[in-house]
Amino acid sequence: AAEVAFKKFRIPHPRVTEVAQQLEILRTVGRETRREWIEGGRRGQRPEQKFLPIFAESGSGKSTAIRSYMETTVAAEGHPDTVRPVIHVSLSENANTASAAGDILEELDDPDWEEGTGRKRIKRVAALLDGLDSEAVVIDEMQHLIHRDTGEKTARSVRDMLKRMLIRGTTPLVFVGTLDAEPVIFGDNQMKNRAMPPVYMPPLDDRDPDERRMWLEHCAGFDIELVRHGIFEDHSNLAFGDVPANAMEIAKGVIGTASRLFEVAATSAMVRGAKHIEWDDLDAAVETWAIPLKLVSENPFRRGTSTLKRKKGA
Repeated sequence: AAEVAFKKFRIPHPRVTEVAQQLEILRTVGRETRREWIEGGRRGQRPEQKFLPIFAESGSGKSTAIRSYMETTVAAEGHPDTVRPVIHVSLSENANTASAAGDILEELDDPDWEEGTGRKRIKRVAALLDGLDSEAVVIDEMQHLIHRDTGEKTARSVRDMLKRMLIRGTTPLVFVGTLDAEPVIFGDNQMKNRAMPPVYMPPLDDRDPDERRMWLEHCAGFDIELVRHGIFEDHSNLAFGDVPANAMEIAKGVIGTASRLFEVAATSAMVRGAKHIEWDDLDAAVETWAIPLKLVSENPFRRGTSTLKRKKGA
């Protein structure tokens, strides 16, 4: 039950707000161009669309930011079931044109999503999106376009297919991926000219006061969610003492990694029947999870952290 609850944690973060703001701009432009086309009798070429690129390391919260936007902003708009204004799709491993179009069709509940060539599938995608009044399609895991065995050829073909969707005005797109996907997405000037300002979500830097505050807020937010979801009765004080600095050293500024550290510690505490996470649970999480996964070679909960000592005079 706790593992299920962890997936529902939504911790406020400035970067989540930034993603939401950019999505609102993208949707508004797409909605207005669609309105003009419909009022013109759906004749002629639809206005070309733009895309929003979002880049971050795994665990930095990029996909969570999309889900949060859909669970709050989009849900609050009260659309009927026949309308899906934002579609969130994750590309399959080793994606190609056919599988990428199939991934979108599957998300759109097309029963024959595995049928047809890439070109035929993408035509069905356009028809379904039009019927659902879609205003944006988020395509996640763009780094799955990179294949070691086929080089750049497959990535180029998928990019060209998505570019055609933008040129034909099918819908605005959002491309989400790691930094490895950046050269794939910006691989030609036509794509660059259709890009909104990219959103980058790098690991937080504890030397920056604002980012250090974000880190503390994330630690505190995770603590609050543990109690809010009924996992513990008491707060664990994850934003106090040496805990945030130790977690920073282990996670190297990636908030998703810090969350997973706290999740493992929470499991340890639950096994003991504790009412909150304690120091020994965090120590155990490093020994049984962080060190075996080679996130760190030493346990800062045992030897102390130089990061914290450096800042004591700050």
